[in-house]
Amino acid sequence: MKNADRKGAEGVLKLDRETLVSTIAHEMRNPLAAILLACSNIRRKTRSPAVIEKVKTIEKKSSEANRFLTNLLSCSRRRKPAAIGARRRSGPPSPRP
Repeated sequence: MKNADRKGAEGVLKLDRETLVSTIAHEMRNPLAAILLACSNIRRKTRSPAVIEKVKTIEKKSSEANRFLTNLLSCSRRRKPAAIGARRRSGPPSPRP
């Protein structure tokens, strides 16, 4: 495989990886939102300290999972290539007419 072909394939794989990460994060956040909503409803309707403690644990773990997904998305977006203009400025000056 030629170097240019390989770089093109790597670009497609990177895009697919970013799309995959975004899709997974989105699909994981939907059930987390439903879990947190259910916890909120249970808290309002119960007076049992034991149940409230269990709900607090579920809320804590759901929030941790949400932070993990946020960090995962942040890391996948951070690895963008430098701007072309920035690379040009670091090279030799272009000849003037």
